[in-house]
Amino acid sequence: MKKILQCLCDHLSQLFLVSAKTLTPFFEEMAQAAWQVPMSQTLREAIASIGRRAETAMLKATNGVNTHKGAIWALGLFVSAVSSQYSRKQSLFFPEIFSDIQTLVSFADWQGAATNETHGHAVKQKYGGLGAFGEAAAGYPHVQIALADYFSRDLVLSDENKLHMLLAIIASLDDTCILYRSDPAVLSHVQGLAATANQQALPNHDFQFLNDYCQRMHISLGGSADLLAASLFMLSLESIVSPGSVKARHEIVTQK
Repeated sequence: MKKILQCLCDHLSQLFLVSAKTLTPFFEEMAQAAWQVPMSQTLREAIASIGRRAETAMLKATNGVNTHKGAIWALGLFVSAVSSQYSRKQSLFFPEIFSDIQTLVSFADWQGAATNETHGHAVKQKYGGLGAFGEAAAGYPHVQIALADYFSRDLVLSDENKLHMLLAIIASLDDTCILYRSDPAVLSHVQGLAATANQQALPNHDFQFLNDYCQRMHISLGGSADLLAASLFMLSLESIVSPGSVKARHEIVTQK
């Protein structure tokens, strides 16, 4: 049985790598579409169109397995906002990246409005909450929470600190991937386990308990993983942010 599970994990890892490689040129296309273009209706529709083509390519590459749909949405918005700001101002300002995303999603995606039947949309209809669109419209508060966790530690992007960032997200996010497959009680339990695990150095007993519980209950933390990806993308910009952004980025995350 253990050997079967290991083979399954290896297969899924390869599937995610294939999917990520497939999506790379689409993120590049989004960056090009946003180059020297301010947040606007035209850019919103252009990015949405590229995103839909990216999703089609992903599903084809994975034989119908949804590996990165949420990441296409989140990273697509961050890539676009960063490309737009950097090309027009020759600098990056963390708080403005979040506000630019809020502006961008305030414009309607008319073509995508008719195809809004996602798992996240179904969960929002049933339980409420932000969902992927609401998270973006709010300026990605959980990305800011993850960055706050990172800035509160030793500022070394180790595997342990990445896991701390993930736990910070899980502890406060109404993850629609969890809600779709279970219910609010399970979500609340997972959030509590993550919050406890994040209070100590990793690895720890509570973290292992959370991991075992998620595996036993077949819980997907896909929404949290998408936001971690966006958070790590933001940290990858450290070397090119404007000097004033260093203080501002800390302030914006510690206010959350």
